[in-house]
Amino acid sequence: MRNPGRHLIAAVALTACASTQRPNGDLPEARQIYNALDQRGAARRLDADMERTRAAIDRADSATAGRLSVEYIDAVSDIALHLAQATEAKDDALAARQAADSLRAARLRQLLSLSESQRADLASKNALSQAEIDALRERNAASRQREDSMRIAQNSAAGVRATEDMRADSLRRVANQAQMQAEAARIAMEQDRTDSLKRLAELTSQQLDSARRAGAESERERDSLRTAAEAATHAADSLRDLAAAAARAGDSLRALNTALSALQGTSAGVRAVRQTDRGVVISLSGVLFDVGNSTLTAGAARSVRRISQILQQYPNYHLAVEGHTDAIGRPERNQGLSERRAESVKDMLVADGLAPDHITTRGYGATQPVASNATSAGRQQNRRVEIIVAGAA
Repeated sequence: MRNPGRHLIAAVALTACASTQRPNGDLPEARQIYNALDQRGAARRLDADMERTRAAIDRADSATAGRLSVEYIDAVSDIALHLAQATEAKDDALAARQAADSLRAARLRQLLSLSESQRADLASKNALSQAEIDALRERNAASRQREDSMRIAQNSAAGVRATEDMRADSLRRVANQAQMQAEAARIAMEQDRTDSLKRLAELTSQQLDSARRAGAESERERDSLRTAAEAATHAADSLRDLAAAAARAGDSLRALNTALSALQGTSAGVRAVRQTDRGVVISLSGVLFDVGNSTLTAGAARSVRRISQILQQYPNYHLAVEGHTDAIGRPERNQGLSERRAESVKDMLVADGLAPDHITTRGYGATQPVASNATSAGRQQNRRVEIIVAGAA
């Protein structure tokens, strides 16, 4: 029997995201079936099937231990359960066939050792033995039917895998197209900057030529124009330096935005990265704080460390850390809580090596919600911290 888990897991992983639901009960049932098979010695009869089932259960355990998404854990658990059920059906069928064969052999040996009268007596009882054999055959047929059902379920899983593979290919094509568009935009921007500098250089050259012609008419005017030309040259150099600095700053900000955007939607805990007039705004997602608490959860601390690793590569930028709460409780309490939450994130950034004098904090309480406070999910989104990356020092 082929193992559909290897390909299906890769497709399911593309859609993995954070979730607070609990996974279904497929994995415990698969483990229970496997342990029962192992205790009755199925590994001696179906070694390859037992090995595939064990590998599928181990993958599901690893996904659970790694706190991957519920959808992903459910998918690999469902595969493990299908493999366990299929192996159980095959073992039941094999056991039924072996029992029937053993019963026939025993009856034959007994008949050969009996006298004619005993054989006649045994023949009268054979109907019951035949009934037992028929029952075993029916059980064998039921086991084969169950195995066929498992095979149909696995084929369905293979269809899901093919659909997810096509979706993954589509996403890769979209990503490649977006990358090509971004590269084309960058090249066009660089060309515009080069053309602008060329025009500025040509204008400066024309001014210098005019100054030289005027210098031929009067020594005093020539000296004055030479001074003006030198000033224009300095101005051109300054403009070129400013243009180069602006280009470097733009490239640096784009690189920072790209690096931070790569964390968006992953286990790094970044819900959104957006460019605003204030700078690059990083919105942290997930459960950052327990209700009424300003201490970062373990998962939120890991998210902040991932962000600080990127920000350490851009030490000249200023950071503004802003804390927010839901609308539960008194406004003055929420204001103080939002300030302490912002300070908790700043302390984590400073502990990871960022300069404290480049980081400011501010709390807004419940005055700037991003979701409705009427639901638990909305209140969780409002209990957030945002990091704003502003201009370089």
